[in-house]
Amino acid sequence: MRWDLHDIPGSGHLMKISSGVPGYDNVSDDLESSTQQVMELDSNGFPHVVWSNHILGSFPSNDEIFYTRWNGNDWVDLTGNPGISNISNTDGTTSANPDMFIDDQNNPHFVWKEDLSSVH
Repeated sequence: MRWDLHDIPGSGHLMKISSGVPGYDNVSDDLESSTQQVMELDSNGFPHVVWSNHILGSFPSNDEIFYTRWNGNDWVDLTGNPGISNISNTDGTTSANPDMFIDDQNNPHFVWKEDLSSVH
């Protein structure tokens, strides 16, 4: 999943992407299918992104929900470390349709659909 994040209209921030070069950032850092992306800006104007991602080599389909946010310098996970967080982490099921709300403390809250019919 790639986002053109060097300038987000209305954010008040001119952002450099992680490579430092204007263009697109590979937010998911993955070659698999990233879908159902949701992006919200926090009170600092920084983006938080949640999406569904197919897990490489999984059969039957195993899609998980991932999250990352921009802290002004890097894409970071829920703990603030560089990277992404697997927030559904349900092996063998399909997690889909993520949505997100950012509260007034800039904390993300998530909902998504879990397809338990794919559990064997």
